[in-house]
Amino acid sequence: MPTDSDGDAEQARLRSLTQSIASVLRTFVRANRATQMYLPNSAMRPKARDDAREAFRAFWLQESELSLTITEQSLLAGDREVYREDERTSAALPWLLYRDGLRRLDLHPGFEDAELDTLLDILQQARDASSDDDDLVTQLWLADFQKLTFRNVELLTDFDAAYVERDPGEVASGGYAGVPSAVQLIESPPLGDGPPPRLIHLDDDASTLHFLDPQEAIALQAAIRREYANDGLPTVLDSLFDIVEVQEDDEVRAEVCDILDRLLLNALSAEEYPVVACILRDTRAALARADWSDEIRRALSALAARLNAASAIDGLISAVERGAFAAAPVTLEPLLEGLGYDALVPLVAWFADAPLNSSRQTVEGIVTRQLAARLSLLQRLLEDPREPVVRGAILFARQVASPALVAPLAKLFREGADSTRSGAASALAAIASPTAMDVLQSAIAHELRDVRLAALKAIAATRYRQAFPRLVRDLDAKALRRVDLSEKRAFVEALAAAGGDDATAPLDAMLNGRGLLGYKEAPELRMCAAYGLGMIGTERATRSLQRAADTSDPMVRRAISQAMRGTP
Repeated sequence: MPTDSDGDAEQARLRSLTQSIASVLRTFVRANRATQMYLPNSAMRPKARDDAREAFRAFWLQESELSLTITEQSLLAGDREVYREDERTSAALPWLLYRDGLRRLDLHPGFEDAELDTLLDILQQARDASSDDDDLVTQLWLADFQKLTFRNVELLTDFDAAYVERDPGEVASGGYAGVPSAVQLIESPPLGDGPPPRLIHLDDDASTLHFLDPQEAIALQAAIRREYANDGLPTVLDSLFDIVEVQEDDEVRAEVCDILDRLLLNALSAEEYPVVACILRDTRAALARADWSDEIRRALSALAARLNAASAIDGLISAVERGAFAAAPVTLEPLLEGLGYDALVPLVAWFADAPLNSSRQTVEGIVTRQLAARLSLLQRLLEDPREPVVRGAILFARQVASPALVAPLAKLFREGADSTRSGAASALAAIASPTAMDVLQSAIAHELRDVRLAALKAIAATRYRQAFPRLVRDLDAKALRRVDLSEKRAFVEALAAAGGDDATAPLDAMLNGRGLLGYKEAPELRMCAAYGLGMIGTERATRSLQRAADTSDPMVRRAISQAMRGTP
């Protein structure tokens, strides 16, 4: 009489068997996917198949047969599920077998030696087969396996349960000991006995006008749309880079690098920048390895530098202007990463006059991060003799705001063209280091008006306190009386911003100071002093404005009124 311990032992044996079968099937499915994904000369395909062979050989040490029942979404060993894929696509092994009528597979020792490769090749052909090709059952029948037998159903009606039973005795004897079969099955006929199984005749389906209900038709259409929308090129690129990394023969690696180079050139010509970004990103990742030969490293480096060509950058700029990257700005990061000086020159020059839009802002942010990490390149761009390049470089210098850029910016501020001086001043003000501000302070008395004006505006914007004594000293200089109104106002605003409430006394003297014949200063300076006191906005400054509120000069009176309202 069997005891409880015997039942527990049997359950443990079945669990161990189920785990072993599941492990074997996982290695087999990996080999099947490697067959689908990789080229025949790829090292990944034979490696996956060798792993599957070793798994089967280890299994035969425990069992003498592997019997699998096939359902739509799973493979069963008896009534135990050992493998499952929920998708109903040709990429899912259970559905691929079930779709063509297979309901059972029986594998025997020795199957892995030669017939494993044949079965994997047949599965690949069945996955890609058209409606005119033989189905999976026919291909298995023609292969005449010796270590593999299969059983299939032949549908006579709309129900999968309808089948022709050729050998019920075989069905009763199938399965593991003590484990019943999940479905009724039939044995395929021997090779040469009649026509191949599942041979389809058009007359058999003549009476069936509609074989899908509306929801099934909608699901099928959605699956077809997904399949056609799926871009297979990234998978191809991944496979090519896998070959470069796994293959040990440099001749094969060089051939693949040449293929990748042609793909990159074609993508650049067609402006398919997502493909270009994918190739460049994977190329840079491959270059991070240290064990390449000199030949392969040169080939990969040349591939990564393809975008440095002037024509490639011109095409990229054109695509940015058209807004081609608005929907996928992430594509720009690998495109702009690692650009050399020659490639950055036209790109940076474009920013000097580029229109403001979302694509420009995205590119600007990426290039700013690149230049912040490579300040030597930005220093070279600031020293470039071409004026558009310098103006674009100043824009990035203002955003990077690194003290390492003060020297080239100071040179541009003092000696550069008129179109670059104000930009250099704003960049120095953005840096706001002591050295940068000393450069601006020293330019207050520069011989050129534009340089003086840019320095005064930068000091006002940064409220640079150290410039206040110098500004107070120059307040009484005759030179201030000879400049135009805009420069006088810039000087007074810089004085008010740098000195704060301490600037109230000199500005009050300028606004309210009197001599024997009336006010000491001209109306223009008094008007500027009123605006300066309005900027300060303290109680002392307000009292100074109130004392001059009854002045007879209309320009000064209007300036005082605006200053007291806070709208100078």
